[in-house]
Amino acid sequence: MTDARTALDRLRHVNPLRADDAIDPVELQTVVAECERRVQETSRAGTKQAVTSMDRPPGKRFRPAFVVAAAFTVAIALVGAIVIFGDASQTAPTTSPPATTPAPPTSMPIAVLGNVAYVDDLVYYADDERTLETSMFFPAEGRGPWPVVVIYSEFSVNAAETYLGRRLAERGAVVFTPVWVDARPPTSTEYLTGQMWDRAACAVGFAQAAAEAVGGDPTRTVVAGDGGGEHPAAWIALGHADESVCPTPIQHELAGLAAGQTQWFFQEGQFDDAFAASETIGVDIVDRFFNPDRWQVPAEFSVVLWATAWYDGNSNTIDDPPTGDSWIWSRDPTGTLVADLATVDAFDDGLITFRDNARLMQLRMTQAGIDVTYDETTEPYFDIGPALERIWRLLSHPE
Repeated sequence: MTDARTALDRLRHVNPLRADDAIDPVELQTVVAECERRVQETSRAGTKQAVTSMDRPPGKRFRPAFVVAAAFTVAIALVGAIVIFGDASQTAPTTSPPATTPAPPTSMPIAVLGNVAYVDDLVYYADDERTLETSMFFPAEGRGPWPVVVIYSEFSVNAAETYLGRRLAERGAVVFTPVWVDARPPTSTEYLTGQMWDRAACAVGFAQAAAEAVGGDPTRTVVAGDGGGEHPAAWIALGHADESVCPTPIQHELAGLAAGQTQWFFQEGQFDDAFAASETIGVDIVDRFFNPDRWQVPAEFSVVLWATAWYDGNSNTIDDPPTGDSWIWSRDPTGTLVADLATVDAFDDGLITFRDNARLMQLRMTQAGIDVTYDETTEPYFDIGPALERIWRLLSHPE
């Protein structure tokens, strides 16, 4: 780059400007100089980056960027144009984008890989101790309106949630995959306060606001969670979240909940001490999950539950019937949940598992008149195929 005209021609090649876009040549010259400086600094540092492949190894988040593209991002932010980065394997467009291409806010550094656009590192919650971020995926073309999905992973966004975000966006959805826990693993006591799930709820309000800018329909919002992520998902869907901590409260009622590999009984042994503590609120938390009298759900609300018959230790032994000193009583001093667990044959195999939680929830939701289905799979609990299809079932549910 040696002058403003060369920079402008290069910019138009990456992202053709509309006829009504106006750029001040003097301002552009300043931007060019800044871009050159940044490129030179980066080159000296030996940074060599390439656009990330869609099939990156598991556990890697998408962070595609060319050094020069990063410099253009600075230019675009200053002159008010939007640059959408393309896959290195694709030919840069030579004509104006189709009229159906979304026009998101300039503050979102959008990238495109294949037919999916995405944005990383969107902050939806921050306080003095933590900053929580989410990625957003949406169709690269079209204006929707598309349903909105917020997917809570086990403890952090990983390859599975990235895969789900991409695949659901390909089918026609705006998908958010928030990180909802601190970097350090939470203790069982912290986990049972519900405060972590209150913070996680902030991602829904943020998602509904951000999705509108890219063609999302916030009135068709679904939350989903799988194996750990089912806790914030259900907490939010059942109306328990304290949104006073959220910068952007939830504006529209949820349309549905998709929850897989559930353990609302916290049946793993590490929670027993927390339930045994005299000051525990664990029993109250379990009651909030399973007591329809405490739920606040919309009249039109659908739920899909799934669980696997394949176990990996997320279970706890149980007698049939449970003895007086059984761990299950600390979760249910009234005996009503134990009685209903017997109704769904939860004790027959000597274990309380994912599917026992799901079948009990199905029973309680059916009794409450909620549209709920339960699917049982034979895949390992980390298999994301069931999650994809069941979330999509909610999104395509007849209105």
